Amino acid sequence: SINEVCSSSTDWKSRHLDTLYGLYSSADNFKDVWPDIKEIFGEINQLNNISHINSMLIIKIADQLGIQSDFQYSSQ
Repeated sequence: SINEVCSSSTDWKSRHLDTLYGLYSSADNFKDVWPDIKEIFGEINQLNNISHINSMLIIKIADQLGIQSDFQYSSQ
């Protein structure tokens, strides 16, 4: 299941950030949110489980947007 999948690539974060930058760097307000995005990606160094990475990204982005919710895993 997805909560058991691990990333075997070591440079996926760099590639992902490069893609996001390439696609959105010309967008309005990009310069305002880019430092936050880089910070969030910097916090996932210890995680390699895709489910945990996705959960952390969702929670951090929701926090940045001021969204407070009780997130739960469907496996619980």
